Amino acid sequence: GVSLSIRMRSIAPGAARWPDEICAPSKAGPVGDDAANISGVWLLSTKDGNKQLTDVGRGLDRYLRAVGVPPSLHGLFRGTLFSKKGLVIMHEDEDLTLVFDTVTGRHKQVFIVDGRTREIPTIGGTRTPFTCTSDDYGRIRVSSDRPSNLPKGARIVQTWQLLGKFLKCTAEVEKPGGVVAHEFYYRREAPKKSRKGPQKISHK
Repeated sequence: GVSLSIRMRSIAPGAARWPDEICAPSKAGPVGDDAANISGVWLLSTKDGNKQLTDVGRGLDRYLRAVGVPPSLHGLFRGTLFSKKGLVIMHEDEDLTLVFDTVTGRHKQVFIVDGRTREIPTIGGTRTPFTCTSDDYGRIRVSSDRPSNLPKGARIVQTWQLLGKFLKCTAEVEKPGGVVAHEFYYRREAPKKSRKGPQKISHK
């Protein structure tokens, strides 16, 4: 999950975050099932064939405004979402490590999914309370109940879940006046093919 006119916070669950308060951990799927575990490298996905997935246009702008990102910074944030390094998630037992790009560089945050509220340091050094829970369906819910730069009583909630070949994060900004939600989709980074030269034929 950044300091200009607003305090550095982490915003989208993606390869890049702005502000880092919304940066959420993820752990979906039963432990031990590689196909259902979200550990790995994930890249933002905008389409699946003709189907629209992550909206990086007006829908994203609406979400960024809701979390307090100035319009002049929307383009900068949008660009970091497409980092080729991707969103790296490492999950072992209840420990979750999230590594992602921000406008200030690569950043790592570590979470524990056990339902307890803990203060996690953000990119700017501010400690922010997070509560992380999971359910029997493998979904992870991350709640930030006191995000800075938002009105009193506002809350930011992210729900992560595996949907087939995609990892989906539903990010919701809850304010006294209503809720603004946005969906982020990710696909696993394809394994890199090893480049092998032609086999040499030995002549005896």
